[in-house]
Amino acid sequence: MIGRFLAAGATVLALATSACGGSGDAAAPVPSPTQPPGSSASAAGSAAPTTVAAPSELSGARRIPPPQVDSLTLPDASAGGAPFTFRAEPDGVLVVYFGYTSCPDVCPTTMADLRVAIGDLDPTEQERVSVAMATVDPGRDSDEKIAAYVDSFVAGSHGLRTTEPDELRAVADLFGASYQFFMAADNGVDIVHTGFLYAVDDAGRLVLTWPFGTNATDLGNDLHLLLNGAAA
Repeated sequence: MIGRFLAAGATVLALATSACGGSGDAAAPVPSPTQPPGSSASAAGSAAPTTVAAPSELSGARRIPPPQVDSLTLPDASAGGAPFTFRAEPDGVLVVYFGYTSCPDVCPTTMADLRVAIGDLDPTEQERVSVAMATVDPGRDSDEKIAAYVDSFVAGSHGLRTTEPDELRAVADLFGASYQFFMAADNGVDIVHTGFLYAVDDAGRLVLTWPFGTNATDLGNDLHLLLNGAAA
């Protein structure tokens, strides 16, 4: 099933979401929403964060003040379940994504674009970019599956997974990410989720947000600028 998109107005940045079709496998837990995917942007779970226009040289958008996102952690499936703190390495940038491995289009497209963007950086800059992907579908994404998935796009990345719904929701809310489960006509599962990429600095601040569809060239240019102090 191809992705379906919803949109919610924001000052600058629209809340682009995707409904990725599920298979016959059930995801757990599955809430019982009152409206089907696509009926309104509120189906994605929350309104888009208030934003202001980023400087003209940056393609992403910034929230003012930048949210502090290093107050919560998620288990790092790529590191045996150790707590992962949402903070870049010193002088680096951490790119965070919320998705799931069986997403047929939005997630692999986003991760592939990110891979190209990082690959286009100078080698010394590449070493300063880290990537973490948190699965919103832990019922189907095992620790091994999410860790292997993200590593297949960017080697050394962190696959994050928790089986505690409240823990995942709290972290997603901190970033402004949304996701929701819906029963599909074939008794499978549709997952509506935001397709944002988030850039976090070495102080644990969410400094830039890229909507789905930001191309690899713009992603790479923004990463280069962030690594050179654009958001300081």
